[in-house]
Amino acid sequence: WTESAGRQRVLTQFPGKRIFVASIRGDVQQQVKTLEKTTVADTNTEWSKLQATAWMKKGDMVNDIKPIWAYADSLYNGTCNQCHGAPEISHFDANGWIGTLNGMIGFTSLDKREERTLLKYLQMNASDTAGKAHGDKKEEK
Repeated sequence: WTESAGRQRVLTQFPGKRIFVASIRGDVQQQVKTLEKTTVADTNTEWSKLQATAWMKKGDMVNDIKPIWAYADSLYNGTCNQCHGAPEISHFDANGWIGTLNGMIGFTSLDKREERTLLKYLQMNASDTAGKAHGDKKEEK
């Protein structure tokens, strides 16, 4: 999904949720097709579901996200419980986790890759996305 207004280069997991998936440029961006559009009621912003074909190395993908989520969960509990009790992941919505994590990240020793992994885990298990994180095709309209 991407916001319909603008250059449509940043793809997100769900409409209205700033859960980064990929960015598209160049030749790939030129052959994008819009499959559907929806308006997020809370923001009155139109989002487009896009389709494109791109190639990547086979080794760059994983078959099962569960080990990554287990690692991210241990990062979350191990890092956040050092200074305070880690709140329930569902305490914040997907977009709320961006500011919350950004406010705390300076107190950690996480590198950028760990930070991105943790943010995606928190967002995909947030109050407004829980249950969609593991392949559920339900999407908010």
